[in-house]
Amino acid sequence: MRAVQQEINLQRRQDDALRDAKKRELAEVARKLNGLIDAIADGLRAPGLQQRLDELEARRVQLEQDLATVPTLAESIGFDQPADCPDRRPESYLKPTLTGRRRDFSD
Repeated sequence: MRAVQQEINLQRRQDDALRDAKKRELAEVARKLNGLIDAIADGLRAPGLQQRLDELEARRVQLEQDLATVPTLAESIGFDQPADCPDRRPESYLKPTLTGRRRDFSD
């Protein structure tokens, strides 16, 4: 029982760390994009500027897609809750099962 909770906690920390790292990188990419856009607006013309803008924009799009697809805890441990589960957190769904009580989600 304790091992299951430890694994859930570990997976949650790993997912949170991944999500946080992606958010930090996305913020950095957005900051760089804004800086380049400001430089262009101020009249800066340099070789390779458009290429750098395109690279940063592509990375921004990729990070947004990655953030949208970071698995939830339930998905990452292979746990699938019923769609009508009143409380979508895995702990609340698992707890009655692990303590021997059954929840009926058929309503």
